[in-house]
Amino acid sequence: MSPIGDGTARTGSSLDEGRVIVRLLDPDGVTAERLAAWTDRLLTAEERRRAEAFGLPRLRHEHLCTRVVQRLSLSRLTGADPADWRFVAPRGQRPEICAPATFRSVRFSLSHTRGLIACAASTGPDLGVDVEHLDSAGDVEAVAARFFARPEAATILDTAPESRRRLFLQHWTLKEACYKALGSGLALPMDALRVETLGAQGIKVAFGPEIGSDPDQWQFHCGAPTSCHVLALAIRKGPRQDLAVATDWFTEL
Repeated sequence: MSPIGDGTARTGSSLDEGRVIVRLLDPDGVTAERLAAWTDRLLTAEERRRAEAFGLPRLRHEHLCTRVVQRLSLSRLTGADPADWRFVAPRGQRPEICAPATFRSVRFSLSHTRGLIACAASTGPDLGVDVEHLDSAGDVEAVAARFFARPEAATILDTAPESRRRLFLQHWTLKEACYKALGSGLALPMDALRVETLGAQGIKVAFGPEIGSDPDQWQFHCGAPTSCHVLALAIRKGPRQDLAVATDWFTEL
């Protein structure tokens, strides 16, 4: 249960069930021309049509970057051709792989915020990733008081003002990442998971009965891939020891 570092490349070309990869991209660094070349090559006609529904060019650009990141990350993990991936998203459930059939058991999670896209993937356990920009938190004191467990809210309110927003987002992204791994989205209340400790010594959480799982069978990471972003990763590792996590920044796009 250790922090994620600064995104320095530490990856290989394959992944077994004892490892997890997290790949990162700044969509603002991808030109429209380069993105068009990748989307024409990799995305289906239906995926490109759905992207057109985004009225704002910035949101459309970010959406298309996310779809490309998804495919390239899964191909880095499995060796499959990135154009072969097909996905299904049952209503109210997390997206899953429907092709190639060989890799239907692969797990992945996507998250994006202003200036950052993250894709986490593994051939083994359920996992979830969440990223947030420091400017996206709004009134952190009010949100913490309303939605977090009382000890969490007190910890955030007792933190120095210059550090309060980052600490709040660390708590928030850890909850979101765990709920994504569970496949529950935001159906669970934010105080069903309580962050008890968070720092260099590791991360310790407590689960309410709504979660129906043992926190000792989970692995959590939290870090700052850039100076203005917070990233959290939750892995349902079961009884195994903590899994190795490799992170890198995209160089393909």
